Amino acid sequence: MPIDQQIALYLPLIEDFVNGRINAPQFQMLYLQFFKTGKEIVDREVFEVTNWLFGDADYYVEEDRLRDPEDLNDEQLLECAITARDKLLRIAQSHKESS
Repeated sequence: MPIDQQIALYLPLIEDFVNGRINAPQFQMLYLQFFKTGKEIVDREVFEVTNWLFGDADYYVEEDRLRDPEDLNDEQLLECAITARDKLLRIAQSHKESS
C-alpha cells in the first residue's frame, strides 16, 4: 500500500481528536481498536509514528485519581496526537516531493 494511503488510514481519526470532534476517552478507545484491527503498515516511518501514538493512547488514563505518574492525561494525549499528526503530514509531504 502506498505511503499516502497508509497515512490516510490514520489521519481522519487523529484529526477528529485534534479538532475536538471526539474527546480523549473516545480517541483512546477508537485508536487502540483501529490500530489492533487496522491494515498492516509497511512503511517504517509511518509505523513508528502510529505505533508510538498507540503507546501514548495505551498510557492515557481518564480519571485523575487512577492516574500513575507515567500515565497521560487528556491534554498530554492531545499533545501526542498533534505531534503524531504533524509527523505523518511531514512524511507524506516528504514522499510526495521525492516522487
